[in-house]
Amino acid sequence: MKKYYFTFGGNHYTTDGTCMRDYYVVVSAPDYGTARNHFCQHFALPMMGNASKWSFQYEEKDFKFHFFPAGEFEHLIATVTINTEIGDIEI
Repeated sequence: MKKYYFTFGGNHYTTDGTCMRDYYVVVSAPDYGTARNHFCQHFALPMMGNASKWSFQYEEKDFKFHFFPAGEFEHLIATVTINTEIGDIEI
């Protein structure tokens, strides 16, 4: 399972008004496309109000933590694991 990091722009707010500029969201998934699909469906759409309301997706090796001083946005207390035919996905 690989980790993928999703980031936001200065004009990206959650549906409750939180500015996401300095946050990132981590998704563990078997591949890039699966991570993106699950991020859009299970985070961006419900939390941002739009599945396309985010900026960039990074693999763990390319992610620069120091650009996101607020750290990981943790909208859930527990990790959600989704069982799929190609493996488990954590959001």
